[in-house]
Amino acid sequence: MKKCPYCHTLLKDEEKTCTHCLKDVSEVNPITDIAPKGYKLSFYALIFGALISLGSLVASISTRTNRLNYEKLYEEKKALYEATTDEALKKSLEKVLLDISINIKTCSYKEVSFYALMILGGIAFLGGLILLIVKLIKKNKNKVK
Repeated sequence: MKKCPYCHTLLKDEEKTCTHCLKDVSEVNPITDIAPKGYKLSFYALIFGALISLGSLVASISTRTNRLNYEKLYEEKKALYEATTDEALKKSLEKVLLDISINIKTCSYKEVSFYALMILGGIAFLGGLILLIVKLIKKNKNKVK
């Protein structure tokens, strides 16, 4: 592939005239490397992965704490429900217990989601680290030659 210097249209290597602006592109060299130069990709993957992993870790710990607090509250309300004989109080406690159990399930789902996001961030971090190591190895091989 080569790029027209006038209109920036991508062209096949064998084309002599731009199909878009009809200017002569016979002297234009083909594009050899479209990938980003230097260490930008690996650096961004490292930073992005680290931020996602750490943020997800903090969020999962917070969500786990909330879930444990809801479970403790559920046990307290359940004991109160079982100890009471007043029917009106039992009905209101049933609703409270239902709401608390929904919150426990929601926290559990969020916690698992944050763990999955933390794993994805870790994969991005490791990918960036591997890219960086490979680039450094290639750079050192070129210096030795």
